[in-house]
Amino acid sequence: MSAQSLYAQPVVSAQIPNAAHIAPISRAEVDSLAREEWNCLLAFLDALDAGDWSKPTMCTEWTVRDMVAHQAGAYATYSSFAEFRRQYLNPPPKNRLLEDFINEIQIADRRHKTNAELISEIREKGPRTITNRRRIPFFLRAVSIPRPGGATLNMGYMLDIIYSRDTWMHRIDLARATNREMKLTREHDGRMVELVMRDVNAVLAPKLGSDSVVIALTGIAGGVWRIGNSATPRATIAMDTLDFNIYASGRSTFEHARGKAIITGDTMFAENALKEISVLY
Repeated sequence: MSAQSLYAQPVVSAQIPNAAHIAPISRAEVDSLAREEWNCLLAFLDALDAGDWSKPTMCTEWTVRDMVAHQAGAYATYSSFAEFRRQYLNPPPKNRLLEDFINEIQIADRRHKTNAELISEIREKGPRTITNRRRIPFFLRAVSIPRPGGATLNMGYMLDIIYSRDTWMHRIDLARATNREMKLTREHDGRMVELVMRDVNAVLAPKLGSDSVVIALTGIAGGVWRIGNSATPRATIAMDTLDFNIYASGRSTFEHARGKAIITGDTMFAENALKEISVLY
């Protein structure tokens, strides 16, 4: 069943894959997804016009140029140990999140660079950083990174999933900011979305008790998944794939996402489920 067909249909239970069964990322995929996303970002940046760079983005403190500078800094991070140490091993000021502090360093370091130099840095340092991330030894991959509220983030998960997802999500940001098409493929972008949905299931399924909800994402990179334990879902939430990821990443409010969603079945149940969706990008 396609995501589009669920827009006009009541909740159904047959043949909807359980998001819990989405395959985890493989070691071979880590490298291939990262390299393809790096290539996609470069293709997008090469097409920008001079007037695009000053436009605001959904990350409200950043312009397009700031976001590209952040990406240049991120791709520089693992290009050398000296760069990694400079970004990650200096403690942030009190009451500042480590990632916010690092982002500020990345952008400030590149204030003097031209737009073309930012793209060149991503092109030059991307392959080396992607290779070096894969070579991080297992004992460092097992390190837990502190998160707000007492939570932690596994370093291996950061290396394998989040770095590529961060670039992918910022490609969405850049496309929306510049009113340009984000070119999507089933093979690459569809797999990125699957891995998001795997995380959505981990967050949402435990909160649904014995119930379940179907999430139907439209477009070439979308799909249909059941979240939760019941084979008979109580509701379906249908959304555009990119709009869903904008919401799940915290870039839009529940009210905005609700306006983009088409719900069938138990409306209140689906709305409560939608409110619980938030994953790391």
